[in-house]
Amino acid sequence: MTDTPMTPAAALTRLRQYGERTSTWSIATYNDGTEKALHEIALTLAAEVNRLSDDMTGACLARYEEEQDADRLRLALASAQRGRRELRARVTELEANPALEYVLELVKTSLGDDAAEQLLDYNPDLANALAAAQERTR
Repeated sequence: MTDTPMTPAAALTRLRQYGERTSTWSIATYNDGTEKALHEIALTLAAEVNRLSDDMTGACLARYEEEQDADRLRLALASAQRGRRELRARVTELEANPALEYVLELVKTSLGDDAAEQLLDYNPDLANALAAAQERTR
């Protein structure tokens, strides 16, 4: 026997080989109860290794899916924060000069586009303030 430890894959292969080799033996083939016990142990250990391997694979997949969910949530949070910043900036702009665009929109709605243009033509201060407000929003 060597001093080099066996890898888990090699040990499992050896367990399976032992289980297969002794599976065709009859009761008379076993030299004593020890060989039969070793055969049963080999089969049980091979089944347990398979079960644990399947459990480990399932746990790794579950962990991977959890990480993917966390990444998606981080991305959604960043997007929501960006949207919130943009909306707050727009609210600040509208609070700075809320009436100009609103008044012009009311005039357009109630009197039409021509009336809105005339309002701006006859009130250059209003036209300049509206132009400045629109420039800030760009």
